[in-house]
Amino acid sequence: MMALSIIMGETTTTRLPALPSSAHTKHNARSSHRCGDTVEQNLPPTVVSVPYLTYHRYHYCDRRDRAPRLMRPVDTVLPEPRIILKDTYKNMIKQKFASTVHIRCENDVDAKIEQLVLGGPDKLQIVSDFDRTITTSEHNNKQTMSSFSVFEASDSLSEDYKEKARTLLQKYRPIEDNTQMTVAQKLPFIEEWWHQSELLLKGLCFRYEDINKSIEKADLHLREGSTEVFNKLFSKKIPIIVLSAGIGDVVELILKHENLFTDNVSVVSNFLKMSKDSNGLSTIEGFKGKKLIHVFNKNEHAYIDTHQNDTHLSGRSNVILLGDSLGDANMDGGIEYDIVLRIGFLNADLMEHEDGYLQQYKLAFDIVLVQDQTMGLLNYLLDEIIGVKSMLSNKR
Repeated sequence: MMALSIIMGETTTTRLPALPSSAHTKHNARSSHRCGDTVEQNLPPTVVSVPYLTYHRYHYCDRRDRAPRLMRPVDTVLPEPRIILKDTYKNMIKQKFASTVHIRCENDVDAKIEQLVLGGPDKLQIVSDFDRTITTSEHNNKQTMSSFSVFEASDSLSEDYKEKARTLLQKYRPIEDNTQMTVAQKLPFIEEWWHQSELLLKGLCFRYEDINKSIEKADLHLREGSTEVFNKLFSKKIPIIVLSAGIGDVVELILKHENLFTDNVSVVSNFLKMSKDSNGLSTIEGFKGKKLIHVFNKNEHAYIDTHQNDTHLSGRSNVILLGDSLGDANMDGGIEYDIVLRIGFLNADLMEHEDGYLQQYKLAFDIVLVQDQTMGLLNYLLDEIIGVKSMLSNKR
């Protein structure tokens, strides 16, 4: 008998043992295969877990008074075969995204992706940042707007507010992006920035509908392939938790504007607390909730705390996490999931930073994409995860 193998994306063949040459003259019709025939099994184009394979071992009788004849087949159960990968996931990723991808531990990434694929869509959830993760960090060599920036561009907001908001951005953004500071060193400055921003918002009067007008004219772009990602997630009812340190109202309105705010999408962010007067003007009283969400404290606990009766994440123990800042790498909140694959977008020119900047990202994320303004990697992973299970379901 030839050795059995399973090869990703190819057909496996098992050759039955050949009868003695004389046996070909009298072949018992009860047999489903002729001796020496090749039995083919079509397998889906990925790794498949096969508990047992069975082949028939045939017993022959060779008596002098008659020709050899085929006797009753006896089933023989083989142990689980060794899975042979046509190519590793890490190699496929490196080939597809060669100029931008950096992988910290290639064997770990392979193992994680294999488990995500075997788990399929029913065990998967996506946890993602919004600004500069779902949206691009630049477009046509120009920095794009954040959700805060889109809000600040609203026509009915005062110029005094806009100027003070820009001053805060110029003061604190360099601290957030400083590669020489640790998260612990940055934290008090970031907390101060968010509290100052909330104080600046309190008492502001504006027309809420102006946010939509601001979105329509904003220099804001989703990463290429984002629509495909959201459509795939929606079609398979895979939840995506968008954790944003920006303004939640703006994030939701942007997703609605792009027709991506579907039932499987949840936004956890800083939502405006407002009152409305008889003239249709809204007055901002601050942010809803007791805790401000900033870049270094946003995680899934914030979702769980506000969705205690939600069952969307039940059984979803496999996570793909996406973010663009070092703080985003911890958005799973330390919850004990089976698998967390962390993908980081490093939206910076490495020629302008010391080598340590990339190393920090590689320590925080499993896969780092440098200056990649697409969702190509996530689309590839979803195709692997969704495609395999779909093919297996169709074969049952």
